Amino acid sequence: MFQTMGDVLTKNARRLLFALLTVLLLCPPGTAKGGMHVAGQKTGEDAVPAAYDPAFAPVMERLIADGFPRAEVEAVFTRLGPRAYTPAYMGLKLLELFGVPGISINREDTPDPEAPEDFEVPLQEFTVGACLDFVKKQEDTLRAIEKNYGVGRSVVLGLLLVETAMGRDLGRDIALRSLAGMARTGDAAALAALGNARQAQRINAARLADTLRQRSARAYKELAALLRWCASSGLDAARIPGSIYGAVGLCQFMPSNIEPYGADGDGDGKINLYSPADAMHSAARYLEAHGWRGAATDEQRRKVLMAYNDDGVYASFVLGAAKRLERALAGKISPKSAALAGFGAVSSARLNPSLRRLGTVPARARVRSLGDYQDLLQ
Repeated sequence: MFQTMGDVLTKNARRLLFALLTVLLLCPPGTAKGGMHVAGQKTGEDAVPAAYDPAFAPVMERLIADGFPRAEVEAVFTRLGPRAYTPAYMGLKLLELFGVPGISINREDTPDPEAPEDFEVPLQEFTVGACLDFVKKQEDTLRAIEKNYGVGRSVVLGLLLVETAMGRDLGRDIALRSLAGMARTGDAAALAALGNARQAQRINAARLADTLRQRSARAYKELAALLRWCASSGLDAARIPGSIYGAVGLCQFMPSNIEPYGADGDGDGKINLYSPADAMHSAARYLEAHGWRGAATDEQRRKVLMAYNDDGVYASFVLGAAKRLERALAGKISPKSAALAGFGAVSSARLNPSLRRLGTVPARARVRSLGDYQDLLQ
């Protein structure tokens, strides 16, 4: 039987329609070819599906094997973006350890980090007067901290000032991205991806392999702890800010320290390190657990602070800041002066209190005493 051209077109149209219906039935919304999770699809000409970066698949599958629900893992990595992976975070750690530079972090392909929705910077001005006002508002909390952990208010406040300028600098990176990136970069091949081959070529192969294996394993442990904490506190792991190595909150805790040392200072049933009360209780609890009550001298206290951050410069600066705050509380420093010695009364939304990068202290990782920092104690 002969078919007309119209019959052929009609038949082909039916076949095409049948094929489209088959695809829709076999591939429901939320999936795509190859198992790639798709979310947040739009309709219209500007439709752009959001998918997780396939480079993270090995880390994601490990999380799922360790008990994290697949849907939740896929959802949080999807919110991180389709081009979120980079070996640059591991590269920065290798630069620190071996002095060999690698590629820099590209922050343009991922969302910007965001503090929790109800977060407010505790210090509106970076001045002594603002610190004194904060102490008055938090008087009951600070008194409870000293009673429970033996850590004075000036030390707690000094630590948070040095760590994040009391919430003014919570970090440029998304903690999930940095930790997942380091967890994924566990061998030289992963390190060399995306143009980071220089370090793989210049660092001794055996030492590099051992370092990558250890650092990757450590990052995975922190990543898992981060996801558990975010699930319990109601925070979005795909948005909260952190340091380049994944420290979070006003007190810059590594996520694995939240479970043993985190404290619910404001009594709301959650540990939210972006809450001043929770952050201060947690930092003090950590110091108490590492020997603060028995530390009577500055040198002994430096050692305890170096358990918090293994850097003599850091420890000495925290102690210097605490002594300065004690003088401020005694009315011996003008309320208009800077909260930390060596910094102007800045109004910028961001402040980096790293003395070493500002070049105002000796460029070494350890100091023997506070003698090099007498100017901080005046």
